[in-house]
Amino acid sequence: MLQKKYRDKEQAFLLEGETCLREALISGFVPQRVFFVPEAVSSDAHKKISRLVKEKRTQAFTVREGVIRKITDTVSPPSLVAVFAKFSFSFVSLSLKEDSFVLILDELRDPGNVGTIIRTAAAAGIDAVALTEKCADAFSPKVVRSAMGALFHVPVLEGLQTVELLPWLTANSFRIIAAAPGGNSLYQTDFSGRVAVVIGNETQGVGGAFRQAADCLAGIPMKGRAESLNAAVAAALFIYQARGGR
Repeated sequence: MLQKKYRDKEQAFLLEGETCLREALISGFVPQRVFFVPEAVSSDAHKKISRLVKEKRTQAFTVREGVIRKITDTVSPPSLVAVFAKFSFSFVSLSLKEDSFVLILDELRDPGNVGTIIRTAAAAGIDAVALTEKCADAFSPKVVRSAMGALFHVPVLEGLQTVELLPWLTANSFRIIAAAPGGNSLYQTDFSGRVAVVIGNETQGVGGAFRQAADCLAGIPMKGRAESLNAAVAAALFIYQARGGR
């Protein structure tokens, strides 16, 4: 399941490590199968796996480290790998509030950035992360690793087209704030009410459709000589500035 076509065919994805498994179980998600190296996992993980098997909710297989190496694509493989059914969220599944905050990732290609942003969004307690159709796959191993279990804590809508996303934002009274230079300072931007913040592609920035639809552009003041910030860092600044002003 390292390739998207197989994840889509099986409607499943891989989760690596005890920490991520714990986060999944906390949120009520149960793996279909677990592969683990018995002498390498903790006693707590042993107990959790044994309970799931006893309840007939999970299949568990004890394997050698070499098997884990073949399943994953990491240099230092974890002691445990779990297979989960893919899940999805839609607009109708969201519970909107007067001050709902949605983060939109517009064609972000780097899996590490996407996973890190999802993790930050979950930590800040935002309402949803929406990925446009050319973003990195939310269930790819690199995104799942970078998210560190956050996929189970924040609704992630993926594969969205701009032509369906923009009308939904308008119909639900969201103000659109595009992260882009040339507009207001991030620190002087009004984030009250329902807000959708758009983080653009690592190279091209926010796409034209979102720029045109945006109620305002907001940039991060750059007092030094760096041309720009990493997308995940920029997203974190926007997320916490917006959260602090609400």
